[in-house]
Amino acid sequence: MRSCVVVLFGPPAAGKDTITARLQATDSRFRYFPKLKVGGGRGFGYRVTDERTAAVLRDAGQIVSEVERYGNRYLVDEPYLMRESRTGIPVIHTASSQEYLALLRHPKLDCRGVFVWAGREVTAARLRARNSVDVIARLRVWDETIVDVARSGPAFDAEWDTGFVSPDDSARRIVELVSADPTAPQDSGISEV
Repeated sequence: MRSCVVVLFGPPAAGKDTITARLQATDSRFRYFPKLKVGGGRGFGYRVTDERTAAVLRDAGQIVSEVERYGNRYLVDEPYLMRESRTGIPVIHTASSQEYLALLRHPKLDCRGVFVWAGREVTAARLRARNSVDVIARLRVWDETIVDVARSGPAFDAEWDTGFVSPDDSARRIVELVSADPTAPQDSGISEV
C-alpha cells in the first residue's frame, strides 16, 4: 500500500509553515517533514547532516529528492519518510517542481499536492515582518517558482492564494482533501479549528 503524503508547494513566505502548524493543531495525523540539510545557516526545521551521510543515502538509492538552494542542499530521504508515514501524514514543503514531480512519481507515495502562494508585495511584507536577512534572495526564489509553475505546469490537487485564504481555512481544505483519500491513515476525530 502506498503512503499518503501532503506536499505544500509554494514560494517563500507563502504560508507553508503557518498552514502546517494549523494542520497539526487541527488533526493529529499531520506531521511536518523535516528535510535533511547539507550546508550552513539555519538548522531549525531541518535534520542537519553532512555530505558523507548524504552520499551514503544517495549511493543506496534512498534519496527521493534533492534540491540545491541558498548554497545548501535539501534532501527527502526514503527511510525517514516511510517511517513517518506509517504513523501519520507527512507534510513536505517545496518550491521546486523538480522535487514535487519526484515525490509524485515515487512508487511508494500517494501525494496530495497543494499549491499555495501570495502576491509578490504580500510576500515581501511577510519576509520583512519575520526579519528575513535574505529578502532579495527569497524574492528571487518567488520569481523562479512562479515561472517554474507556469513553464512546467505540474498538476495540483488544490491551489489558493494565502493572501485571501486564512491558515484555518487552508487547514480545513487540506483535511477535506486527504479525508477523501482511502490510503490516508484515519484519525479518531478532527478537532474544531
